[in-house]
Amino acid sequence: MDLADLDRALDRLRGATERSGANLLELDQSSSRALLAAARLEGLSAERWAEAEEALAGLFQSYTALSGVADAAVVARGTGSFVSASRRAQVEQLVLGPSVELPERAVPMAERDLVSGSRVLHRCTPDELLASMAQPFALARSVIVTAAETWETGGPLVQSVRARLVDASEDGDLGGGPGGRAELERRLDTLEHRLLTDPLAFDAAAVEALGAEVDGVVATADGARRVRDEFEAELAAAQSRLAELGRSTADVLRAHKDAGDRVVDVPPPPTIPCEALDGELHRVAALAADGDWVSVQAELAGWSRRVDQLRHDVDQHRKELDDLLEHRRQLRGRLDAYTAKSAALGCVEDEVLEELRRQAEGLLYQAPIDLVRAEAGLRRYQEALDTVLGQRSERAR
Repeated sequence: MDLADLDRALDRLRGATERSGANLLELDQSSSRALLAAARLEGLSAERWAEAEEALAGLFQSYTALSGVADAAVVARGTGSFVSASRRAQVEQLVLGPSVELPERAVPMAERDLVSGSRVLHRCTPDELLASMAQPFALARSVIVTAAETWETGGPLVQSVRARLVDASEDGDLGGGPGGRAELERRLDTLEHRLLTDPLAFDAAAVEALGAEVDGVVATADGARRVRDEFEAELAAAQSRLAELGRSTADVLRAHKDAGDRVVDVPPPPTIPCEALDGELHRVAALAADGDWVSVQAELAGWSRRVDQLRHDVDQHRKELDDLLEHRRQLRGRLDAYTAKSAALGCVEDEVLEELRRQAEGLLYQAPIDLVRAEAGLRRYQEALDTVLGQRSERAR
């Protein structure tokens, strides 16, 4: 190898040695490594940290050996522009040959033959040593960086959930099961302990899910507080809604009876349990008197949903009644239109046609009217009228 190529190989070795030393020192002196070393680790993190510490110790041993070879190569090279053949060979052996001597390694019995010793001295080239250092460095870096990132993000996440849980716990006077909040706090304590002692096994998604549960508790507490502060108005509004539902029910029952006098097969009206709904409001008032505002909120919300559904049922039945009467009106209107058409075209003297008209009229004006039979009778009259008009048109041709 000529001197220029040898100098480039030496510069590359020196640069790689300097960079690896700087990275090792930065990782070893990082605050994250210090936190891991001081923590009382458990589980996966304890296992992985033991591996990382062993890897770091081995890396520093390797770096020391590598640095010694690089320094020896620099000394052998010297600073002059002329390097003797023997020194050049020495530098080449240091830079490119198996010049790195690693600590002795114990040889397991399973790997020995008859004449093998119990320990072996391992030698390799600087490039081989650098390549072998990559995996343990990645392992140590992964453990340290992952734990640090988990502590950095997990700590604020846990504290945020805890603060919201404290807010919910301060509303204990609202009623509604403090035991549920105590269970949430116990689960959060477990997750926080996992964060502190086993960050590599920490599950941020579990904390977020718990936070969603806490938010539900907080929302319930907020709703209960609002109900407590506005209970008199809420109760009065509920009683007013119930009274209005009662009036609407009475109106629709009268409309149902009126429609039943006019039309056959009117669908049955909805059952509206106004007395039971009033009883539920009295029960809500009793819960309020006991200060159980969470239960008051839940009961009022359920009561309101039921009243909404019942009001919808009443309105739907009113529409069904109106549709039946409107159908009757439309059928009678069609009969009037067909009769006028028949008279205008001089068909009133047709006895068969007139008889069908009288039958349709009888069906349409009886009380109560059978809309199915009436519509069928009207259809027969319409078809007969169309037939007569068609025959006249044929004769006119």
